[in-house]
Amino acid sequence: MFQLIPQYFFMHSFGQRRKNGPFTKSRKHDHAIPTTPQEWRLSLRFCGALLALNSTADHYPCDSFPMPVLYSIRFSPWTLKAKWALAHYDAQHTNKEFLSGVTDAILRWKTKNFCGRLTVPILIGEGGVVLTESFEIAQWAGLNKGPNCQGGDLFDGVDADVMKQWNQRSDEILNYSRSLALQGMMNNGDATKQTLPKLLQNSLGVMIAKRFLRKLTKKYENEPGTNSKENARECLVVLREALAKSGGEYITGSFSYADIVMVIALLAVYPFNGVMPAFPEFQEAFTVPGFSEEFADLVEWGKKIVAKHHHAGSTTGAKD
Repeated sequence: MFQLIPQYFFMHSFGQRRKNGPFTKSRKHDHAIPTTPQEWRLSLRFCGALLALNSTADHYPCDSFPMPVLYSIRFSPWTLKAKWALAHYDAQHTNKEFLSGVTDAILRWKTKNFCGRLTVPILIGEGGVVLTESFEIAQWAGLNKGPNCQGGDLFDGVDADVMKQWNQRSDEILNYSRSLALQGMMNNGDATKQTLPKLLQNSLGVMIAKRFLRKLTKKYENEPGTNSKENARECLVVLREALAKSGGEYITGSFSYADIVMVIALLAVYPFNGVMPAFPEFQEAFTVPGFSEEFADLVEWGKKIVAKHHHAGSTTGAKD
């Protein structure tokens, strides 16, 4: 399966139909192949990066993992939701980085999702368990607590529908913030480069990444809240009202998954230290202009939650 990825790279990154393009088309397979020394160097560099990435990937079948595996993108807010919950419960797992457009084929094979939409985080556990939502992963973590779990149940005493509503509000805020980030990364090569693995932090990596940023923009253009700053503002106002009603410390009276998802949503307002990876250019692209002043009270609330409940790097229980 892995051997197919370099071919996929040429087909989709360079195999455009151009009369005077630098690549020659193969009639039999209708894809681009390198023909000059420079093109071969690019090919070898890219394949080397893929091999390095693949060297950290596991090779166990879905139903026989020695430990559950979380495939994620380190700067994705949805990944941060899942990792916080996993760390809270000390749920034992292994972290694997997902690189969109490069490791898709590997993950599709492991999840048996050959045609459907592919998003991360994804947790693959024993017995063929495949969880594709941060919410589901958090619930799974609560059922698989580790030996050093010291926190309470994130879902205890809260109606499931209420928790899902808070998760939906968080998603709508983050959908709008993501649309800003994708556009900002398209216009800022440094912001794009910061999010790439070190082997791809070069002009070639940025070129490849921008191609997939365009695909991601199209992929998420119809998500709830993606094009509505006002909708994101309304969700934050609801958070402010809920905190005022509950006493100001926690949304539902005690620390819960609702607090986690809304603090992560506040990354659209303020980049909390230790929560989002320290990528200054990316953080700037991700935050909504003007929100940090308008919702300064929520930022202060978020800082208190992070200081009290966020495990450094949210890696407790994780084996990288």
